[in-house]
Amino acid sequence: MLLIKSKKIRPFEEKVLTSGLCDFSLPANFVMADGVKSTVYDSSGYTCLDDMIFKDIDNILELLGKTLMNLDKAGEFLIDPDHIVLDGKTVFQNLKKRDVKFAFVPLREQKHRDNVINIMDYLESRADQDGREIISKLRKYIIGRNLSLRDAAKHISLIRKELKNKDDQT
Repeated sequence: MLLIKSKKIRPFEEKVLTSGLCDFSLPANFVMADGVKSTVYDSSGYTCLDDMIFKDIDNILELLGKTLMNLDKAGEFLIDPDHIVLDGKTVFQNLKKRDVKFAFVPLREQKHRDNVINIMDYLESRADQDGREIISKLRKYIIGRNLSLRDAAKHISLIRKELKNKDDQT
């Protein structure tokens, strides 16, 4: 369970999160205590990034690609992907299913694409030297070409295939 104060969550976002329809977010409920509304996320079966050990760059790239795809899905529910906090405490992965979900924490003041840069910086800091170089090049490519979330995720898939082919040849 994860408890987060909900003062910035809008009423329609609350409805979306409690509907059970959005597959990008952990299941959420809202509680009121002492006049403060909080969001309770059910993180059963999921591990936040802060608690994970990343084995290799493929694991990191897989997680990043799925994070970007889920961020894109948020837009389908009229939740602005640019205003979702992505960090080691709000991004979760089910290690058996390899599924990625967020604890939706809105950040209204965030600038366009800052959340994507933030999660890439975070994952880069958790990678080995080779992984850091790959993520650094990837960040420059995504920003330089102003890729959409979906196109960035596709590019990540291509990089993963290239790395796998390279490993298979050695």
